[in-house]
Amino acid sequence: MATYRLRQGNSKSFNVWLRYRVAAQTLTVIAIAYGGYKVGRFGFQTPEQRAEEAEKKKQLAEDLRDKGKAGFQARMAGAEAAHSLEVSQQRATPTTSAASNRSTWWPSSWLSGSSSSPSPEDKDKPK
Repeated sequence: MATYRLRQGNSKSFNVWLRYRVAAQTLTVIAIAYGGYKVGRFGFQTPEQRAEEAEKKKQLAEDLRDKGKAGFQARMAGAEAAHSLEVSQQRATPTTSAASNRSTWWPSSWLSGSSSSPSPEDKDKPK
């Protein structure tokens, strides 16, 4: 229509039709952008397909949770068995005195309270 008005020499009408064309192109670009947003967000799925997909994700999450729980229970049973074995071995081993079991970096004289060097109080006492 704009070309027809331009050939007639009607420049005002020609400009009006060019503005209509720009408005129509703007609406087209907006519609394409909105459609791309919807497709990108939801894909080409019907509402039933979306519901089915959500149910699958929910089931997968439950399966993973159950698998993790079963794995934990298996590890816990193994740890309890190892602990009971360790306790039974400790009970079967004869015990020794507590003083001989000390394994520290402190000298034994410090632990027993005896000292090889006299204390400052002992220096002042007459012999």
